[in-house]
Amino acid sequence: MNIELQSAIYPVESSEQNNNTVGTGFIIYQTRQISYFLTCAHVVESIGKGSLQIDGIAATIEAMGAPDDLDLAILAVKGLPLRPVIEMMSIGKEGDPVTITGIYDYGQHRSRKSIRGYLDSQSSLKKPKAQGKWVKAWELKLETNDYLQPGYSGSPVMHDTSRKVIAVVSHRRGLGDKGLAISVEAINELWQSDLQPGWAQALLKTQGKSDEQLGTAGKRQGSLAWEIDSINRQISSLKRTWNILAEKIEGLEMDRSLENRREEVDRLKYVINKTKSQQEEIEDEIRSLEAKLQKLEA
Repeated sequence: MNIELQSAIYPVESSEQNNNTVGTGFIIYQTRQISYFLTCAHVVESIGKGSLQIDGIAATIEAMGAPDDLDLAILAVKGLPLRPVIEMMSIGKEGDPVTITGIYDYGQHRSRKSIRGYLDSQSSLKKPKAQGKWVKAWELKLETNDYLQPGYSGSPVMHDTSRKVIAVVSHRRGLGDKGLAISVEAINELWQSDLQPGWAQALLKTQGKSDEQLGTAGKRQGSLAWEIDSINRQISSLKRTWNILAEKIEGLEMDRSLENRREEVDRLKYVINKTKSQQEEIEDEIRSLEAKLQKLEA
C-alpha cells in the first residue's frame, strides 16, 4: 500500500494508561474540522466508549452496530490534518488478491504493516433469532508467513486490482492465517443522514444497484470515469516517485564530489546510474499512461 493510503490508517486506542487495547481505523470521509473513521464495534467496546482516542485526540461515536451483529462503528475526530480519504467499492470475487494494512503491538511500539492474502469465499452474517438483513462478508486467507495480528480488527481490505477498499477485517481465525471481513456495503446501514455522507457513500450505493437500474450507458460511463481517475492517480504517484529519485540523485552526486576514495566514488557512480535508469523506466510508464488517458478522454 502506498504512503498516502497508509497515512489515512490510525490506531484506535484508549486514553486510560492501564488499557493497552488497540484496533485499527481508517478515514472514510473528512471535512476541514472533522475526520470520520471506520473501525469495528468490538474494538470500541474493548477500549471503552468513554475513552476512545485516535492520534491522542478524543474520538466520539457517530454510529455503531453490535459486535455480534453489524460489527462496525464510525468515529469522529476533530483537529486532525487533512489526509487522503480511502476509497471504497463493493466488488471482488473468490481468489482475488488483497492487501490488508493494520496496527499491532511490536514490543513497546505500535507497528503499522501491510500483509498480503486473497478472498477465499463470500459469506453472509446475521444475528441468531433476530430480524434484520444479512450482512455480506468475505472469508480471508493470508499468504505464507503473513498473519492477522491482534489489533488488525478494523483494518481496510484493499482489492489489489482496483485499488479500492472492499471490506473491513472483523475477526482473525486460528493463528491469524485466516480471517473474516465485513463488506463495505454495510456502511450504508450505519451512516446517519445528518453526516452528509458525500461521494464515498454515493459510490457504494451506485455499486449496489442492479444492471437494469444503472443502464448500459451509465455503467460504461462509470467504468470509464473510474479508469480515468485510476490512471491520473497512477501518474501522480509515479511523478512523486520520480521527484524522490531526483532528490536522491542530487544527494549522491554531492557525496561523490566530496568523496576522495576511488572505490566509494565508483560505488556512488553505480548507484546514480541505477537510480537514473529507474527514472527512465518511470518516465516511459508515465508517457504510456498519458497516451492511454488521452485516448480515453477523446
